[in-house]
Amino acid sequence: MPLASADETTRTCVTKVVVALDVPAKAKRVIKLDLEFAGKGAAGFDKNASKSYAQGLLLTSVVSNAQLPAPLRDTTGIALVGNRLRGIGGFVFDDALEPRVGWIVRVKQAQKKIGETKTDANGFFVVRVPVGGPYTVQLIDPATNDVLATAEVDAVGKKQFVKVNFNQRK
Repeated sequence: MPLASADETTRTCVTKVVVALDVPAKAKRVIKLDLEFAGKGAAGFDKNASKSYAQGLLLTSVVSNAQLPAPLRDTTGIALVGNRLRGIGGFVFDDALEPRVGWIVRVKQAQKKIGETKTDANGFFVVRVPVGGPYTVQLIDPATNDVLATAEVDAVGKKQFVKVNFNQRK
């Protein structure tokens, strides 16, 4: 079945897995997550789901012990995309590594707007684009409509997803 709360165009939703464990000093623990996709034509998926899927996941780790003045926290964005999804996507985080939700990402080519979207609950975005380039990716503050950052993408190929991340201070 598709993920709960998925929509027809992006198949994205917010998911969360929490693993808490104690690791003794000088020991190692391994956590393995299998993220599997249903096959083409499986019940609940359209026939192109494996090709057009896009999902941004956050991997957050927290380390704490008595010797640390405060817990150490790190967040990494992981983009899962279908094998034929063509576009530009990535994550927007603030300086505390919290996702920026509802921020506008606009893609332009030669000053012409190609596409625009808003970041989801994980700070993830995807803008589908035609083959070609170069593209300018703009991060826009939804409160002021100011362009806060830009990134350049030289080209996007026929079956290529290009990842662009923005880290913005509060």
